[in-house]
Amino acid sequence: MKKILFFGIIVSLLCCGCSNKKKSDLEKAGLKGDIKTLREISYEVVGSNDSVVKGSICEDCDNLFATYNEKGNIKEIDSYDENNDLRSKWLYRYNKDGLTMGGNYYFADGSLQDSTFYIYDKKGNQIEYHHFDSYGTLKNKIMSKYDKKGNVLEEKAYDSDNSLQSTTTCAYNKKNLMVENVAYDADNNIQFKSTYSYDKNGNMIEQLI
Repeated sequence: MKKILFFGIIVSLLCCGCSNKKKSDLEKAGLKGDIKTLREISYEVVGSNDSVVKGSICEDCDNLFATYNEKGNIKEIDSYDENNDLRSKWLYRYNKDGLTMGGNYYFADGSLQDSTFYIYDKKGNQIEYHHFDSYGTLKNKIMSKYDKKGNVLEEKAYDSDNSLQSTTTCAYNKKNLMVENVAYDADNNIQFKSTYSYDKNGNMIEQLI
């Protein structure tokens, strides 16, 4: 039996990686309009490849209910089980400029599990991401560097002991489009490399991994 997402939303809880566009959460999900709430429900798929129907609600999936603010960013994400009982929730914080300052992750009983905190430069670029456990102890962090156009040039990930875990670098062409994305481990060995090609209109036509 396979699983299918019947109605979905794309939620970004951590850093977005190499990007030069500051999009709202709705824009990241490819959605437009004055949307206030979205519901995601996962169902079982019953049948074969030639004939499938929607079955019962997936027992192993998180069914989400997201609430957005006037700027199109997520205020709260509630996760439910197949019986519509609350499993957990994320609550997000924003500054006066509408930038995400982080969020708190709670269990169904209201106890805190995790929290995140973001730091920005004067241009609104996210330069630090911090992830804490329920006791306020740092679990990991990500430090980012940008060019003058707001493109992410480098991201370094550290563990709770402030030891470097990985480094990601990005390169762009004259049209401000990313052409290379490379990830290294702590010993500077390449873990992942991807290059991108575009047509004259800026549409991506090839990705090599």
